Order: sequence, then structure tokens, then C-alpha cells
Amino acid sequence: MSHAPAEGESALAPASAIPSYLAADNLGPWGNYLQQVDRVIPHLGNLARWAETLKRPKRILIVDDDAPLREMLTRSFTREGHRTTAVADGEGALSMTAGGRFDVVLLDVMLPGLDGLEVCRRIQADRGVPVLMLTARDDEADILVGLGVGADDYLTKPFSLREVVA
Repeated sequence: MSHAPAEGESALAPASAIPSYLAADNLGPWGNYLQQVDRVIPHLGNLARWAETLKRPKRILIVDDDAPLREMLTRSFTREGHRTTAVADGEGALSMTAGGRFDVVLLDVMLPGLDGLEVCRRIQADRGVPVLMLTARDDEADILVGLGVGADDYLTKPFSLREVVA
């Protein structure tokens, strides 16, 4: 039987063990996936932050310069019971994360002005919010750079809306 982490326990999983709060029975269909990823890539302790956000409605910041995509994501997440804020550029994203608490940031890489990689780097340095990169850049090098600056996951466009909302 599994349980949530006790007060004072580390939120980051040690490389040798799957934390009880990532147990499949606590996270429904995501549980097995997160356990497998945590075994394969144990240095991604950020999975613990993602796991916590799967259990409740999220406060989501959507950052994309594509207005129709931004609106579609906003409508979809709102319909699922989440609170969303949407901005079109990197400066707006940093302003929002400085003034608000978000559970997840959906971030496009190719933004006008300050690009998504720099935005991600700054968000992780200052606030440590889970970031999902949504981008048309699908080369392995681009994905590795995105993960290297602090993104928790990287989803290439075009993507299934159901996959993002799940």
C-alpha cells in the first residue's frame, strides 16, 4: 500500500527507488508511465512535481504566439476544470510567473523577443515550475537543449489536444 510523502520527506526521488507517491494506484493511468520514466531517467526529480499536479485542478500558464492555438488550449483546459492564463511572448510569461503561482507552464520555444528556451531557464532558476515545451522544433538536439534548460517534457507540434490535456 502506498502513501503520500510524509512531512519532511524529500520531494525528489532517489535514483534507487520509486517514491510511494508515484505509485500506480495513486496516479491512475499515469502511474505506470511515471514509474517507468523515473526508473530509466532517475535524475528527473521534477517528475515528483508533475505527479503532485496530476491530483488536483491546475493553474496553467499557456505561452504561445499562435493565437488560435493559445485559445484552443485555454478552452480545453478550462473545460477540464483548470484555471488558465495565456500570454503571447516571453516577457509576458516572466511577468506572469513573477506575479502568480502556476502549477504548470506550457511554453512554445519560438516566441517573439525572448525565446522559450531563455524563458524556461529563467523560470526554473527563479521559481522551479514544471514546464512542458510545445514546439515545432523536433530535432533531437532541440529536444535535448529544451530538457537541458529545465523543461520537464517536450511535445512537438502538431500534437493531439487530448494528449496535452491528459
